[in-house]
Amino acid sequence: MSEFEEQKALCKWLDAMRLAYASIPNENNMSFLNKKTASIQGSKLKQTGKKKGFPDLQVILPGLVIYVEMKRTIQKGKAKPKVSDDQKVWIDRLNELGHPAAICYGWIEAKEFIESFLKEVA
Repeated sequence: MSEFEEQKALCKWLDAMRLAYASIPNENNMSFLNKKTASIQGSKLKQTGKKKGFPDLQVILPGLVIYVEMKRTIQKGKAKPKVSDDQKVWIDRLNELGHPAAICYGWIEAKEFIESFLKEVA
């Protein structure tokens, strides 16, 4: 599965579990715009809080917010999905601030990460 499909599967599970979550689209998805318009929009997004490398999903539990950076499952014969330096910095920073954060390879790994905290808040 692609990263998109992995995240979609996780969101389906989160919905089934009736968990509160959100995605903050932070990737560069303005390639359909002309260069000038993309530059202007990119600048506006940065001015209003876009942060390079911020995790894909936030799961909100009672008294706790969990952050998940999704990557596709590691597949035999394919390169391991790349984790950017910015993503590593965010994961480290969030954990240092007391907010559980992880890079998860596939939706099952992300589900297990989230489930480990469901037991704490139940």
